This record gives sequence, structure tokens and C-alpha cells, in this order.
Amino acid sequence: MFLHELNEDEHRAFLELAYNAVKSSGKILDEELDVFRSYAYECEIPDYEPTGEDVDAVVEKLKASTPQVKKVILTELMGIWAADNRWDDGEMDMMYHVGQSFGVPDTMTNRLRRWAKELRELVAEGYELIER
Repeated sequence: MFLHELNEDEHRAFLELAYNAVKSSGKILDEELDVFRSYAYECEIPDYEPTGEDVDAVVEKLKASTPQVKKVILTELMGIWAADNRWDDGEMDMMYHVGQSFGVPDTMTNRLRRWAKELRELVAEGYELIER
């Protein structure tokens, strides 16, 4: 949704973080992989293959990014964590860790999480309305 705000290097770093987000619950779910694949297309890297870099190494690469870009990345990661309608401990840990590493206050991280959850519910409602 907001990934057009990122440059090419930030796209690659984001996708690496996104794949870490997919794995953060300890299991890889189809719903989360679907969101990851849609992000790869949105970043115009549809064949992106994760490198296996850990979260802290990727966050370090994004150190010079603007606060706006960091919030975009955190917001988009919420889409992966919200994909299965559950927020596991590992997902919550990564969410707060990335937010804090980016200098985003926990209150803002919580607002972004709430927004992502509500957006997912609205999209699901939209699909229901269309299918009726």
C-alpha cells in the first residue's frame, strides 16, 4: 500500500524483514506467504529470494532511512502479522523490537497494529459485500 515510498535498497531490506515476519511465529503460514508474495510484486521484485539475514542486520541497513520510511516498513509488516488474524508471541516480540529499533514509540506501534487489524477486517467485509 505504501511501499512506493521506499527506494530499491529499502525494498530489498523490507522484503528481508517481511520474510523474517513470516517466520516470527515459528511456523510459516500460507496466508502470511501470500502477503509476502504480494509485497514482492508491489516492490517490483516478484522473484525475490530471502537471504536469511537476521532482523538486526536488516534493521542496521535501514538506519539511515527517514522516520517516515521506517513507519511505512513497520506498517506494512503489520499486514503479515495480521494475515491469520492472530498475533503470536514471536510476532509481538518482533513487532516491538523492530519498532523500538526504528525509534518508534510503543504507543505508535500499538496504533499501527490496531489500524492494520481494522483494515484487514474492513477488507474482509468488502469481500463479503461484493460476494452477496
